[in-house]
Amino acid sequence: MSEIKIQDFLETDIKSAVKIEEMCFSKPWSENSFKSALENQYSKFFVAKKSDVLVGFSGMYTAAKSEGYIYNIAVNPIFRKQGIGTALTLKLLEHSKKNHLEFLSLEVRESNNSAISIYEKCGFQKIGIRKNFYDCPTENAFIMTCYFK
Repeated sequence: MSEIKIQDFLETDIKSAVKIEEMCFSKPWSENSFKSALENQYSKFFVAKKSDVLVGFSGMYTAAKSEGYIYNIAVNPIFRKQGIGTALTLKLLEHSKKNHLEFLSLEVRESNNSAISIYEKCGFQKIGIRKNFYDCPTENAFIMTCYFK
């Protein structure tokens, strides 16, 4: 098998990313949602490719010039447990540090133990809970943040 390559997300990656969104989330982003986010100068997205096939992606945005917030990280279920989610998370952290952000934050379902494990391994800490943040099904979210300063 070929190695995973992490690279910038291009507009040509949108259709593949939408398919992964549909596999991973109960309320997936549409093509228009991706296009809009990509046009935002404060957004940054990366893709993970294996043999030129998009197998995962991550995205974030910057607010107030020093705060980073993750939109989403998704990996095709067929390619999970290969370090792709970790690699995508680390790439967002690298981008955040390079741009002198104070922190990078996200929400994650309380039941998503595999994602929580990745985030903790990458330096994120649980700092709060958002009650009933998710629906389909309704569930609380942990707020997890990685501080750089």
